Parts: sequence; C-alpha cells; structure tokens
Amino acid sequence: IIELAYPGILKDISYELELVQAEVGQSLLLNEFELTFAESKHPVRNFAIRISTGDLAVCYSGDGQMTRETKQLYADADWLIQEAFTLEPDPKLHMHGNVRETVEVAEACGIGNIALTHVERRLRDQPEEILKFANGIAQYANVFLPDPDDELTVEDS
Repeated sequence: IIELAYPGILKDISYELELVQAEVGQSLLLNEFELTFAESKHPVRNFAIRISTGDLAVCYSGDGQMTRETKQLYADADWLIQEAFTLEPDPKLHMHGNVRETVEVAEACGIGNIALTHVERRLRDQPEEILKFANGIAQYANVFLPDPDDELTVEDS
C-alpha cells in the first residue's frame, strides 16, 4: 500500500520489512512493546492502537470517531493522541472525532495527557481557541495541539 502512495519508496530503504497483519482484539509483540488494536468508526477501515510497555501506554486513534471498543482500548493510558476534527460533535461529520468528546472520554478513561490531531484546517489556524475550548472542558488532563515535527517522550514517573 505504501508503494501506491509513494512509488519507489521501498527501493530506498536499507532494512528488512516484515509485514504483520493486525486484527482487532489481537496483541502483537514488537521488542518490548505490546500493540493492541480496536476499530474506529470511519468509511475506510481504521484501527486505533495502544502501545504499551511496562506501566506506560500511549493510544493513537488514527482516523475516525471513537467506538465502544476504542474507548475500552484507551482505558488508563498515559497519553491519548486522538483525531479531533471539530470542537463539538457534528452530525454531518459523524465519521470524525471532536474536541469535546475526546477530552470527556479521555478523562473518563483516566488519561492525563491528550494530543489533538487531524483538526479541520480553518480551525487549526486558531490554536489558542482550540486549547481554550479544550481546557475549559478538561478537569485535570493536559491538552496539547502538536505541530508537525513535535516529538513526544513518555517516561515512567
């Protein structure tokens, strides 16, 4: 699939690729990391992923709206990196996440750190408004709006 998006990219890599098919409910081990998956609500099949090692866990939604299964996957994670296309739920965009639900679900799941991604372009041009809105909902979680090339370091506390 990556070759379709970026023709010729595979000839430039200098390492071996091992393709493993992920399935909902399946856990995969990758070195010291355990990877688990749940399907989000999106027109194209999409998996959210939980990456765990020891007592640390980071969850990433990919694209799409949360489901009961993704919420279960997110339980007690340290970080949630979640698609939040709009501020509020929008029935016309029922296949995308939103800031309100992301913050509310993250805190209900015991998550203390939230990174909002895949924000609608016009809204993304107003980062202060997004963070003000999100922090107005958050009771205790830290909410971030990462920029391209930002890096996340998760350390055991």
